[in-house]
Amino acid sequence: MKGAWKLYDDGTFDFYTPHITLKNAFPSFDGKTIRPTGVKVERNGNGGRIVYTLTQGRVILTFGNDGKCLTLDASLEGIEIAPHWFAPMGEATIEGADRYFKQGNGFAGPSGVFNYPIPPLRRETPHKDESWSADSYLTTGFIAPNGETIAVSPYQFDNYVCRSSHRNRTCRKGLIDRHLDYNFNLFEIGFASENINLKSKPTPFPTLYFLAGETAYPTFRELATRIARANGVNNVRPPVYGWCSWYEFEHNINQAILDGMLDGLKDMNPAIPIQVVQIDDGYSDHGDWIIPNKNFPKGLDYMAASILKAGYGAGIWVGPFMVMETSELFKKHPDWILKDRDGNMIQSGLFRGVTDYMLDTSHPGAFEHLRNVFRTLRSMGITYYKTDFLDWGLNDSTAVKRFNPGKTSAQYYADVMKMIREEIGPESFWLACIAPYQQMVGFADGIRYSNDVGGMQSAISNMMPETVACQYLNGTLFLIDPDTMFLRDHNATEYAGENDTVGFGSSMAPLSADERLTLALWDGMTTNYITTSDRPHLANDDMVSLFRFLQPGKEFLPTEHPNWDMPADIKNALRQLPNGDYAFLMLNAATEQKKAEVPIKDILPFSTAYAFLWSHNTRRSLGKLSTLSFDLKPRQAALFYLSQNNQAPSKKMSVFGVEIG
Repeated sequence: MKGAWKLYDDGTFDFYTPHITLKNAFPSFDGKTIRPTGVKVERNGNGGRIVYTLTQGRVILTFGNDGKCLTLDASLEGIEIAPHWFAPMGEATIEGADRYFKQGNGFAGPSGVFNYPIPPLRRETPHKDESWSADSYLTTGFIAPNGETIAVSPYQFDNYVCRSSHRNRTCRKGLIDRHLDYNFNLFEIGFASENINLKSKPTPFPTLYFLAGETAYPTFRELATRIARANGVNNVRPPVYGWCSWYEFEHNINQAILDGMLDGLKDMNPAIPIQVVQIDDGYSDHGDWIIPNKNFPKGLDYMAASILKAGYGAGIWVGPFMVMETSELFKKHPDWILKDRDGNMIQSGLFRGVTDYMLDTSHPGAFEHLRNVFRTLRSMGITYYKTDFLDWGLNDSTAVKRFNPGKTSAQYYADVMKMIREEIGPESFWLACIAPYQQMVGFADGIRYSNDVGGMQSAISNMMPETVACQYLNGTLFLIDPDTMFLRDHNATEYAGENDTVGFGSSMAPLSADERLTLALWDGMTTNYITTSDRPHLANDDMVSLFRFLQPGKEFLPTEHPNWDMPADIKNALRQLPNGDYAFLMLNAATEQKKAEVPIKDILPFSTAYAFLWSHNTRRSLGKLSTLSFDLKPRQAALFYLSQNNQAPSKKMSVFGVEIG
C-alpha cells in the first residue's frame, strides 16, 4: 500500500490511501497560507510538480515516491529572508482517520495514539471552548477505524526542526451556539527556518516521507527503521546493565562512596555482571567538567581508573550546555554565555542553590572548550556518557542573540552533537537525556524518554505511556531508557548535605516491595536498558534476586505492545525469548482491581499454550490455556511464561531468556 497524490490546478493537493485522505493541502508561511501571484502545475504518473510564484521568489513542491513511500520535496527560490516556519503541507483536511499519533519533542512527551475529539452535536452551555491542537515531532501519523495507517516524517534533521500539528476548526449555529455547524480536523507539517538569510539562493528542505500500512505499529516501526538507515544507524547497540550514582546519592557522590560500592560488588558471590558504573552530577561545577570538586580530591582520572580496575566500564554525567555561575568558565568567559535578544545572559536553572546559564556554542572559544572536555574525559578511559539537559542547546534563533548568528537552532545543535561523537568515538555509548529526539538521530545510542520516576504515580502517568508510545524507536533509532530500577529498603541519609534530600526524600515517594517488582518487570519486559542507582550489595536478598532476574543478554530483544494503537488501563508487553518461547506481561495501571483476559491466539501464532506465572521467585504452572485470565490489583503486574512444551522456565533464566549466575 503506497497511497497516491492528486494535484489540482489551483495549487491545492491531496494525499490519499483507500481509507484516509489529507485533502486540499497548500503550503504556508508562519501558519498562514501563502498567496501566490501565479500557480503552475505539472503532473506525471508519480505525482508531479507545483510552482507557486510569489511577489518575491517562488515555492516549489515536487511529489513522487521512492518505491515504498510517497515523497514531498520543497524548496524556496529567490527569497532573501526565510519565514520563521515553512510548511510544505499546510491546512490539509483529514478525512477517514479517527486517531492520530503524536510523538513528543523529547523527554516526557507527551506521546501516544489519541482519538480525534468529537464535539457534541448539541450543547446548552454557550462560549464553550472546543478548539484543540497537538504538536508532534520526529514522526506523526493517522489511523483509520480499520487500522489502516499513514506514518509521516523527514529522514534528515541537521538543518531544521520539523514539527507537525493536528488541530480542528469548529463553528456552531443557533442563538446560543447550541448546534454544531461543522468541525474539521486539520494537519500541517513543516520546518523551523527561523528567519535566516537565504540570500535569494535556491534552498531545499528535507524530503517528507508518507508511509502507508495496514496496521499502525509495524508501519511506524518500519518508518523508524528507514530513518535509522538514512542516518547510518545500522547496528543496534547491545543491552545495557549498569549502575548510576544519582538516585541514592544525588550530588553527594564521592570517591569514598564509589570505593565502598566497588568493594561491595567485588564481594558478591555470584558476581552481578553489570557492564558500567556511571558517576552522575556532583563531581564538578557545571561548565568546568574536567575540574573536580572536593568530592573527588584525587581527580577524575583516578575516579575513572578505579572503576576500570574493578572491571567495569567507566561512565560520567555531563550537561554540555550548562554553566554554573560559580564555575571557572563563568568567571573567566562571560562572553561564552548565551544572551537573549536584549543582550542579557539567559538563566536556565538552579542546582545546589546556584544559578546555571546556557553555553553559547556559536562562540569558537566555547565550542573548543567543550571539545576539550570530551576529549579529556575520553583520554581517561571513559566510554559511557550520560549527557543531560540537552534541550538547553536547541534555542530558536529568533529568540536568542548568539556570538556568531546566521544559522538555525538545528544547525548550531548538530555542530555540537557531531563534535561530541567525534571526540568520544564510535566505541563509546552515549545516553541522551532531556533531549530533542529528532536532533539526536544518528548521534545518541540511548535516549531517556520519560520524566524521572519519582514514585509509582509518576511511573503510571508518564513513564509507562511513553514506553508504549516510543517502543517503535527501541532498537531502531535508539535503546530506550526507562530510568532507574529501585532495589533498596535501606536509606542513605547519612550522606545528605545540609540542604539535600537523598534516597526516598522529597523528590520521590517511597515504593513498596510490590511496587518495586511491578516497575522492575515493566522495565525488564519493555526495554533492553537495565540500570539501578542502589548499591546491590546492601539490598535484601529478594531485591538482589530481582535485579539478577532482569539481567539482559548480549543481543537486543524486541518487545511488542498488543493493541499499541488502542491504549488502555491494562498494559501488555510481549517478547519472544531466544529459545522460541514467549514472555507476556499484563499490568493494571488503574486505581481499582481489574480482570485481564487475553486470548492466546491474539498474541501468539498458536491458539493454546502451557502457561506459567513467572518472576524471580515464582514458576507456577497454570496448565494449558486458550485464554490468559488474571485478577490484577491496582498497579500490579503479572508475568507469564508461555510455551508449547509443558516445561517451566529454568530457575536460572532471566526475563531476557539468558542463564544467570
